[in-house]
Amino acid sequence: MAQFTRAWNLLAGARHRARPYSAQEWDATSGIADMAAEHVLSRRLCDREKETGAALVHYGSAATMGALYGGLVPARMRSKHWAGPLFGFIVWMIGNQLLMPAIGVTKKPREYTTKMRINALGEHLVYGLTLQLFCGN
Repeated sequence: MAQFTRAWNLLAGARHRARPYSAQEWDATSGIADMAAEHVLSRRLCDREKETGAALVHYGSAATMGALYGGLVPARMRSKHWAGPLFGFIVWMIGNQLLMPAIGVTKKPREYTTKMRINALGEHLVYGLTLQLFCGN
């Protein structure tokens, strides 16, 4: 996903970004990390802590979704060339476009530029393809 975002930023003419995620992905992962810190630590995270917290949320979510893909998608479906990217699309649609804005972790999808949304979608398609390569038969 990070490599996709780097390539996307080069193609889109964007300046180098300090974070390896799209804006939507950063808002979601850092927002969840900050919400968790408020409940556990009774305070918000500083910028350095937010970087670490966002990475933990990002990789933890990816591992959880990967386990769901491997456990819920039948093997005969995982072998189809479209199964992984479709799963990535579903994760993006439900997570980035519906769930995260609904619970107030991110802005509404229309508040992100089309380029930002395509970047986030591309990240999730690459994620799904990677799952398929490692979990497909």
